[in-house]
Amino acid sequence: MWESTRESRLALPHKDVAAAIETVRGSASAQPAVKLAFEFLVLTATQSGEVRLATWTEIDTAGAVWTISAMRMKAKREHRVPLCRRALEILDAARALGDGNPLVFPMRSGKAISATTLPKMLQNHRIAAVAHGFRSSFRDWAAEETDHPRGVIEAALAHVVQNKVEAAYARSDLFERRRRLMDDWAMHLEERRSQAPATAIAPRQRVIGMTAPCHSPNHIPPAGQSRLNAPCLLDRSRPSADAGGPVLRRP
Repeated sequence: MWESTRESRLALPHKDVAAAIETVRGSASAQPAVKLAFEFLVLTATQSGEVRLATWTEIDTAGAVWTISAMRMKAKREHRVPLCRRALEILDAARALGDGNPLVFPMRSGKAISATTLPKMLQNHRIAAVAHGFRSSFRDWAAEETDHPRGVIEAALAHVVQNKVEAAYARSDLFERRRRLMDDWAMHLEERRSQAPATAIAPRQRVIGMTAPCHSPNHIPPAGQSRLNAPCLLDRSRPSADAGGPVLRRP
């Protein structure tokens, strides 16, 4: 269990994030909406509460954008999130599960996913990270493995510019540049997923997830196996670092 302040910020190395997604996809215990919400959270690098309480009124699938209102954002500013193809596939699956519920990812009870559900799921699958930690994994990947400017990366995380002079000139949300960044993140995750079986990293232990095809009714189809056939938005490919065995990082 995570009891200390340091442990409450646990994050995986970015090279292990795809394996964590694959482990959750193969979970027989987690509800389908929770599995979808988790992968959506990782792909969009957003906060747990923003995903758990997301509503269909915020989603524009045609424009591939999710607009979170200022009242739901920590910084109290509206935040537009570009949606990659896999995120749209997840929304497609979520709509089929929701049966008209205004929430994007409702539990079977029809209520929103609770704040404790994702942490418990990650603990149960021995994934040594918390939901917020995947934003840190994304931030490290973007800084270490891409040439995207720092300002674009910070904008993707909805971070507020602290310098008042710099903030006065930061009038754009860099949306199209952020779309390319998030497409690259999705491509990185898909490439990592295809390179290795599902694994999740826990302290002093490597946990092997499901590698055989799953026929459970709770199974979430792999990326690309959806009725959406729109051209992929991904436009760049970069090799990711994979030096040595997995390690646990505390940001």
